[in-house]
Amino acid sequence: MSSFYRVQCGCGNTLTLYSNSTKQVSCPKCGSVVAKPAGGHVKLVSGRILEASK
Repeated sequence: MSSFYRVQCGCGNTLTLYSNSTKQVSCPKCGSVVAKPAGGHVKLVSGRILEASK
């Protein structure tokens, strides 16, 4: 099931990710890679999930 994640990057910036993202997601503030696509789902590379919503 698809959902959205509110994620906090290591720099403290907060962004929203789609759970089925097919592209790499970078933090717009510091430029670090936050998530990568992995077999139909997004894999968190750095940071932490603050909230998940359906």
